[in-house]
Amino acid sequence: MENYIITSVDTAIEEIKNGNIIIIVDDEDRENEGDFFIPAQIVKPEHINFMARVGGGLVCISINYERFYALELEVPIENTSKFSTPFGYPIDYKDVKTGTSAYERALTARMICDETKGKEDFIRPGHLYTLCSRKGGVLERAGHTEASVDLSKFANFYPAGVICEIMDDDGNM
Repeated sequence: MENYIITSVDTAIEEIKNGNIIIIVDDEDRENEGDFFIPAQIVKPEHINFMARVGGGLVCISINYERFYALELEVPIENTSKFSTPFGYPIDYKDVKTGTSAYERALTARMICDETKGKEDFIRPGHLYTLCSRKGGVLERAGHTEASVDLSKFANFYPAGVICEIMDDDGNM
């Protein structure tokens, strides 16, 4: 982990275009944490495995606003979380066995990027946590959710990203 450096957005976009996981870090005055990120359109089982084992946090998919609502993933309760983390229903793609394996979560993420798939193609509750990006991206909410969707879009991928919080060795963020 000591080989990570702070880099420009252009360099980050090149890294994700090359299929590499990057770390998105938010402001010290916000959550002050880093999340692993890769565009959902190109996520592989080994990416999910790495994030879960090394990151240790929840593996989630950040989805652009329009797709999130087209799939009817919104939870019908008031969001009272400190940072308004926009969680939706966790889902699985309909063709998975249990939904929990890295292979199945990667498949679910890639299927979310396929707009020929509708809400009937996904099972809820499932094993991949969903997050809804704000329409205005990081300009509206400076969160990991919006950053991952914006970066995916800037890299010419579908506007959805797989993210996972990175925990310290002691289990703190």
